[in-house]
Amino acid sequence: MATETVEPLLKIGLGGFTAMTFRQRVGERFRFHGTLPDGTLSQEPAQIELLEVSESKGASTNRPAEWRTPFSLIFVLRDGTLATNGLCRMAHDDFEPADLLLSRIALLERRLGTEQYYEAVFG
Repeated sequence: MATETVEPLLKIGLGGFTAMTFRQRVGERFRFHGTLPDGTLSQEPAQIELLEVSESKGASTNRPAEWRTPFSLIFVLRDGTLATNGLCRMAHDDFEPADLLLSRIALLERRLGTEQYYEAVFG
């Protein structure tokens, strides 16, 4: 009886994050563990949905070619609670675990709702 081996898929690491990496994932949910006051990660992840990917319009043309274009990601909390406004560990089947700085933001066009929005910025 022959056994079939399955090659593990390569996961995307933090260094490979670009706006293009996330554009096709708008609408997907990501799991984030917030950092608790004692420095540990929350046990239960929050589910946050990727709403928007924006590239910086003012990115310098003098940047070295190997630098990525700055971009930001906007998320909305869909399930659970995010224990912090700061460093959070992202968990997703297609990505290596990555610690991202999430900032709680207010979206003026959606200010009447009670949803919580977060932004991650990459330079």
